[in-house]
Amino acid sequence: MSARAVSHAGVRLLAPALALCWLAAAPRFLRAQEHHPPELTSGTRIERYRALLAQREARSAAMSASLTVWAAHGSDRLPGAQGDLLVAGPNRMRLRIASMFGTALDLGLAGDSLRAYIPAWKTGLRLDSAAESLGFEAPGDRMVSALCATWRPPDSAWKSASWQDSLLRIAWLGAGTRWR
Repeated sequence: MSARAVSHAGVRLLAPALALCWLAAAPRFLRAQEHHPPELTSGTRIERYRALLAQREARSAAMSASLTVWAAHGSDRLPGAQGDLLVAGPNRMRLRIASMFGTALDLGLAGDSLRAYIPAWKTGLRLDSAAESLGFEAPGDRMVSALCATWRPPDSAWKSASWQDSLLRIAWLGAGTRWR
């Protein structure tokens, strides 16, 4: 028997075996797709944003994330650091940046108060009314909204929205502050 005859015989035996494997797997594959059809979104952009906003607000009630942070000063790059971010929406968050020897920075915001501690320097900062020092009210609320994308633009902001590159820019005035 020649090598060509052996290879044709192998293909003749292999083809039905592959077909049987595909047929055995196909119903399982099709059943999996039947249970999880792709989601199709409909409605206006505002309706879709608000539907996802409810999901983001629910997740922001208790969220945690691990971060890697790099700092740069001019052209000098400082070593990276690991961090943990904890969010307890709607107005509390804590950021702890680790160093080689323990915690480098521990920062907490709750409503209008701010707490920061740098253990290596044995220095801390406590502002019960951070609005007086930072120049804006409720830094905890703003940080949670920024981190979890839980802004609530009014309908008028959506009407005056504009596209810049591939981003939709929305701006509005609220509580004496311009939001973007």
